[in-house]
Amino acid sequence: MTNSHGLGIGVHVMGLIFDVVNEKLQDLQVRPGLLRKHGYKIFEGRDFPYIIDFYGKLHEKKLTRINGEKVFLRDLEKISIYEAMSSEEEIDLADRLIVVMAGGALKSLHRNCSDILTSQDGPLQHSKWSKESIEKAKHCQPDNIKLSESVFSKVDHVFRKGINFSMGHAASLVVAKDGKLFRGAPAVWWKRHTKALLDMTRRYMKKFEDELHAQEEAQELAVQKKLKEQQELYARKTMKSQLEVVSYFGMPRIREVKAEATLLDIVNNEMKAKIDKMTFLKNFINTYVIGYGFDELYKPFSSVKDKSIGSYDDLLQRALSIVRMKLKPPTCPPVKLVSLTGPEQFGLVATEEYKRASRVSEDEGRAAVERVMSISERYGVKLQFPWNSLNRPYWHVELTELQMKLYRGAKFQDLDKGVWTTYVSAGLSYDTEAQDYFMYYYAESLKPVPKTTTDTKVHFSYFKDSHVLGIDSWKGSLRLL
Repeated sequence: MTNSHGLGIGVHVMGLIFDVVNEKLQDLQVRPGLLRKHGYKIFEGRDFPYIIDFYGKLHEKKLTRINGEKVFLRDLEKISIYEAMSSEEEIDLADRLIVVMAGGALKSLHRNCSDILTSQDGPLQHSKWSKESIEKAKHCQPDNIKLSESVFSKVDHVFRKGINFSMGHAASLVVAKDGKLFRGAPAVWWKRHTKALLDMTRRYMKKFEDELHAQEEAQELAVQKKLKEQQELYARKTMKSQLEVVSYFGMPRIREVKAEATLLDIVNNEMKAKIDKMTFLKNFINTYVIGYGFDELYKPFSSVKDKSIGSYDDLLQRALSIVRMKLKPPTCPPVKLVSLTGPEQFGLVATEEYKRASRVSEDEGRAAVERVMSISERYGVKLQFPWNSLNRPYWHVELTELQMKLYRGAKFQDLDKGVWTTYVSAGLSYDTEAQDYFMYYYAESLKPVPKTTTDTKVHFSYFKDSHVLGIDSWKGSLRLL
């Protein structure tokens, strides 16, 4: 409020403002319904007269035309917020949420603003400001505050990068300057000052050097640790952004569709429900756009202005046009790295240290993708899925020790009714709803080997227990071969 809206409120009033916020949050914990009343205000004009004009301008503000008519902000608020709840159940839920949020806001307020709160007896509370201190604080205008924030953000960056700097150094200098500590200092540096400084330096030179080397070594270790953390974070971000790419790339059946006739046969004969047809067409399009990296084919699946976009006919024509292009799928998914915020974006020149760190981070990101692809190749299901339930593989959850031993083609024995039967793993797949991997498998004695997941002789089991015993619990009846 003081920084952004030019209300003429001084910094000394912040204590009073937050006292009001503190009081209102406590009220809302007892009477949450207050927040649902149209016209309820945190700050009243009688306590803050300079806010009356601000409220007036805010509520007279007109929005863009809706259905050809101009709408006032206050009317839109009333419709979209205060008249949105129609049942007692919705109102009760809203009240409970308000109580929870007010409690969280109070905790945050007491933790971060205790110095200016009267209830916390803060040293900067409103009643403790003298006329002299209020006068001195007049220079705390929005531009000065923003400049100070940018300076201290730079100081904070230096502080976090190494350990031989303390925020106390900057704070001490500010206090010293404001308190005119150096006002009585001599204006001239005499020879005796130089001699005393040199004598002290000679006497403690070895100690100074040892401390310097220790600090440099400690700072280097701190920088290395920070860079390692950044590399791991970057790899995780890259992997998260890459999950969708890998999942679409790993839908091998899409590659079978090379002719218009094949595509039309699938949607016209293989599927009955329209929703299944549309899901298949979206998967087909996304496989080329996301999984294969043909970004130029991207087009949204819906539009507020044009209802035909995303319809069945639209999706079918887009899929057919892709087939006609005869695009060749890549041998591996495109690696789309998370963009790094570099000095160049701020008109600065990147240092060699930054460039090296960027290269290392990018290498980590590519390596993470390669690891996932190797896992997909070793553990992915190669059985043929039906067109209306194509499998999109996800490998974002680390495999357990047992899961790693059950790679595709691995053999194991299961004890059933006193008889050991040998099975072959057909691969693992991840269920995003159950948040668990499951394994397809079939008896080793089967001839010929099953080709599809719909084959009745192909079984599947989750690893965690659900309504049936999971593989993790087959301890006495599972033998790995």
